Amino acid sequence: MHLAFDRFAQGDSGIHRMDTRLKLVGFGSFLVATAWVTTWPSAFAALAAAGFWVGYAGFPWAFVVRRIRMPFFFLSSFLMILPFSHPDGPGAGAIQACVILLKGMAMILTIFPMFGTAPLDISMKTLEGLKVSSKFVAMILFTFRYFSVYSDELQTIRHVFRSRGFKPGFDLHSARTVGYLVGSLLVRSLDQTERIYQSMLCRGYRGRMVTLYDFSPIRREDQYRFGLLILISMGLVALDKLI
Repeated sequence: MHLAFDRFAQGDSGIHRMDTRLKLVGFGSFLVATAWVTTWPSAFAALAAAGFWVGYAGFPWAFVVRRIRMPFFFLSSFLMILPFSHPDGPGAGAIQACVILLKGMAMILTIFPMFGTAPLDISMKTLEGLKVSSKFVAMILFTFRYFSVYSDELQTIRHVFRSRGFKPGFDLHSARTVGYLVGSLLVRSLDQTERIYQSMLCRGYRGRMVTLYDFSPIRREDQYRFGLLILISMGLVALDKLI
């Protein structure tokens, strides 16, 4: 499974070496704490912590920025909406919009060290080991996989269109061509999805993750890292209560 995250799954940082079970639970607690906070200082602290972990794990910032660009633009739209629609006035609306933006970006950045520092199949197997529903795990796995499939198909079709001299514009021809592109993308992706599903059935897939990976005993240094994540998560909530 050739996914963008898997490019950085074999690093040598402390997060890479951390036991996957403790890593997912620790970062999961941080995500819950980040979603819980309601003040901008605690949301900013969560963003700073998430940014530190991304850098510590060795993710190139150019790679990260390309992938958080669209969520950033979407969350930034609240800065133009809430100041004019908040019942407590523009100031309260702007503050709430900033909190939403900071929290959203912190949670998105946390996904990189949480799932990008181990192969995806191992992370999914870990979730099953933590008693997460196998259907939910399969949904996450297929979502990642089909994003990759759709992206590859879209790039192929775009190259074909460019080779034929197509230049998009605001006219009927461009709209019709884009419609053909979307339709072709859906048809090609649907065909490839069916082939992927049949190949999975041929390899014995029955709704559960099966890998040759065995979990090793939890080391003391992993316990320390896990404890640090829990303390940071608790610190965020405490900071939010104090402000």
